[in-house]
Amino acid sequence: MDLLIPLRLTDSKRPVYLKDEVEHIMQHHVSVLQGDEHTHMEKGVVCLTSHRLIWISSDNSSAVGLYHYTVLNVESHNAGILRGSHKISIYLKNHATVIRLSFKQGGKDTVLASYKNLLANRPWEHVAPSAPIVSPSAFSTTSAGVGGIMKTMKEKSNETTTTLTEAFSDINALMEKAKDLVALADKINATLEKEKKEGDPAASADQEFRSYLIQMGITSPVTKKTAGSLYHKELSRQLSDWIVKHNLLQQGGGMMQMTDLFCLFNRARGTEMVSPDDMYRACVLFEELDLPVVMRKFDSGVLVIQPSNLDDETIAQSTKQLIEQKGPLSALGLASSRSISIALAEQQLESAEAYGYLCRDDTLEGLVFYPNMFTQY
Repeated sequence: MDLLIPLRLTDSKRPVYLKDEVEHIMQHHVSVLQGDEHTHMEKGVVCLTSHRLIWISSDNSSAVGLYHYTVLNVESHNAGILRGSHKISIYLKNHATVIRLSFKQGGKDTVLASYKNLLANRPWEHVAPSAPIVSPSAFSTTSAGVGGIMKTMKEKSNETTTTLTEAFSDINALMEKAKDLVALADKINATLEKEKKEGDPAASADQEFRSYLIQMGITSPVTKKTAGSLYHKELSRQLSDWIVKHNLLQQGGGMMQMTDLFCLFNRARGTEMVSPDDMYRACVLFEELDLPVVMRKFDSGVLVIQPSNLDDETIAQSTKQLIEQKGPLSALGLASSRSISIALAEQQLESAEAYGYLCRDDTLEGLVFYPNMFTQY
């Protein structure tokens, strides 16, 4: 259907959202019709956001969208006096074709009410005011040379400080400034990534600051209210996208313990916190949904998240290489080097030992691992 625009999907098969776009409601088993004629879009998921109506195929292989500003009106489809209707009719501006949504397993009234509310409130028009256009000023020696550059940088720094000060002055201002803070965090994070690629010697000192930026990364968290029965699947996809976006698994030998991920993810979600049970159920679905990350459980019971294409031997080899560079390491030393928990460090050392890459020296001073030199003889 030419009226619906094809959308890009993330690695976790979620639509790529626009800036400031927020999910409002989702409903599964919804088909799209052109007038009374059926299309190939059968029994998918419909998602209403602040900017668009999005339909996602049942296998999450494709998605299409319809911008709200192109819609004239929506109403329940009239199926006759004696028959109820499970369809919504969408009337477009400057177009005679009517798009209909057919709800196979209920949810029509809830979606219709939300759709009408969005069209009435027009949230896609409520954008943050753009920065004022500054007219070119007359040339001055104070704005030239190194001094001018330093002055400009100081002014930008003052603007950033003002934004942060206003945001944290009280809770109301914080909510109003939330989107500005997320945009600022993304911009700073992109700058740090660029410096890292260019080999900036100071880039390694920015890791602690980067950890604070990770906590500000979700503008539209999936909730039970918006996702309904799809909550755990959509939470799983959003969690996967968030892990990949922030490269959380690059450190720690490609792993992160579930407890650490639980804390970071809830900080990023703000007030929309996830329970441990919901978090676990979302992670269990990683493999079923064929996402870029998976959850695994060690024999000791430790739960970790790792890339789906990462195997134990690759982790063992990287652990061996680190010990060859730094010298003998205990679990505490490895945990410090990779910024991971001691429990996870112990698992990685024991795994590398099982593959024959390391050997242990267990003394009164503690357990230390060395590269296995016996394989050379």
